[in-house]
Amino acid sequence: MKNIHPAFIVLAMTLSLLLVAFKIAEEKRRYIILLEQNREYQIISQEIIDLKKNWGNPTAARRAIQRVRSSSLLKNRIKKYSKRANKIEISFLKLDAPRLDFVSNQIFNAPLVVDTFSVSREKNESVANLFVKVDKP
Repeated sequence: MKNIHPAFIVLAMTLSLLLVAFKIAEEKRRYIILLEQNREYQIISQEIIDLKKNWGNPTAARRAIQRVRSSSLLKNRIKKYSKRANKIEISFLKLDAPRLDFVSNQIFNAPLVVDTFSVSREKNESVANLFVKVDKP
């Protein structure tokens, strides 16, 4: 059996060491990318949790509807208010521009899921009728 020259052994060990070093560097880059993705997923999940807390809060939804109903701007303007298991329907009659603006701001700025929002205006009138259907959280 022939003897292996010691330079070949050193060369083989150096090549295997370089191969391992490159593999470790590649895995380190992949690990850093996965950490960045994990941070992004954590931020997204926190945003979803915050949205669920805000938009799934039935107390806040009830308060927003009550604020609209008890407003001094809307006295004697509510035609119909019905509350069902999963929906709230409100009809308003003869709303001028400031009142319509108030109602729309209160409804769209509140944590409500608006199912229907329709405004109808009759000819030659400066007032409008409003129908709102809101999903209960």
